[in-house]
Amino acid sequence: MPADAIFRINSMTKPIVTVAALRLIEQNKLRLDNAVTKYLPGFAKAGVAVASGKRLKTVPLRRPITIRGLLRHTSGIPYASTASGELQRFYAKANLSDPNSTNKDAAAKLAKLPLIAQPEVFFFYGHSTDHLGAVIEIATGMSLAAAVRGLVTGPLGMKDTAFFLTDPGQSARIAEPMPQDQFGKNPMFDPREPRKLEAAGNGMVSTLSDYANFSQMLLNQGAFRGVRLLKKSTVKTMTSNQLGKASSRFLPKGYDFGFGIAVRRSEGPDGSAGSYFWNGAGGTTFLIDPEKKLILIYMMQSPRLRTNVRDYLRKAVYEAMEKKFRFPSSFGKPIRGAYWKARPSKHPDAI
Repeated sequence: MPADAIFRINSMTKPIVTVAALRLIEQNKLRLDNAVTKYLPGFAKAGVAVASGKRLKTVPLRRPITIRGLLRHTSGIPYASTASGELQRFYAKANLSDPNSTNKDAAAKLAKLPLIAQPEVFFFYGHSTDHLGAVIEIATGMSLAAAVRGLVTGPLGMKDTAFFLTDPGQSARIAEPMPQDQFGKNPMFDPREPRKLEAAGNGMVSTLSDYANFSQMLLNQGAFRGVRLLKKSTVKTMTSNQLGKASSRFLPKGYDFGFGIAVRRSEGPDGSAGSYFWNGAGGTTFLIDPEKKLILIYMMQSPRLRTNVRDYLRKAVYEAMEKKFRFPSSFGKPIRGAYWKARPSKHPDAI
């Protein structure tokens, strides 16, 4: 595998789109407490599903969905996979990830579906970031791909990070999963084929070095190669608990949620207090630990193996820094200890 292999990063798209939205907020083109109906008026008629016997009925929203709710997944918008029962069937049938729909088309379909909860009450992982993408398109007058390129990937030199690849020379660098490592019967998307849907929640590809640039900007509190993308205060907000009184059953134990990423509440075996991370369904993950000045990025294409590898990886890295790491016998002969010796980063923007 070449060092510049290109991976489908799936939900690691969300932090990139989140930074694009935060830049627009700093430019006063969006506001955190703007109602989504300002950009997507179809949500004016949205309601919340509640049980009525064996069926569902819809009740009105007590408060509008806001940009803040989309950023922190308290909008009440689920995925089909995080809903259940009849509501799950509604979302699955709506096919909100149809590659032949635009972001605005998908938002219009969603606006006709009942929410899983009242806005700002629960953290429900779902299509919130996808519809933040539609808001960004309307606020900028650009496609999401163009907006993200202008706001994030362009300034950071992330030349291989995109919703689809237009350069034939990139094709040979696309990392492909083994046949048994697909999403069941649903193959991973082909980034060589342009799609109408530029999915803000899971639609991008990237490389290890591109995502390192993005991560270094966050670790540097918004600055990269002499350019400030975000204010320090904005990065602090993004990477601290934003759930307030909203509750969640979906986050890992010991974690809260900021904007687009999970934030560790206290010291643990896989991170310091204040470290933050997010994963991609295809097997990718990244973690930033400001206390230890650590960036961890791991790329693979194996939905089947992703959970075990990611959990083991984070634990191994932290144990290695404390000189406690030992390879399990299943790994065969241990690699020499010098392999794990901490080395200074050679990244030009390392702090």
